Amino acid sequence: MTKFVTEEGLRKIKEELEHRKTAVRQSIANAIKEARIQNKPIKVPASSEDRNFCYIPQNIPFNKDAAYVHITSNNTIKGTQWA
Repeated sequence: MTKFVTEEGLRKIKEELEHRKTAVRQSIANAIKEARIQNKPIKVPASSEDRNFCYIPQNIPFNKDAAYVHITSNNTIKGTQWA
């Protein structure tokens, strides 16, 4: 069965995606801010924000002495997934 999306429906979908992207960016910013408040060193070795989170960065220079590393493994907005 073929389903069609109206212009209004498409507009709502785009608005929701923009809202989600904003929420993700804010969450990351809050985590970095909190770490800085606690005087923790921060390093973001890779990001795909430069192309709107549509790819997985390659050859990430991880620090072997890092106490914590966060990887967002499944980007439901753009459909990318860490493998």
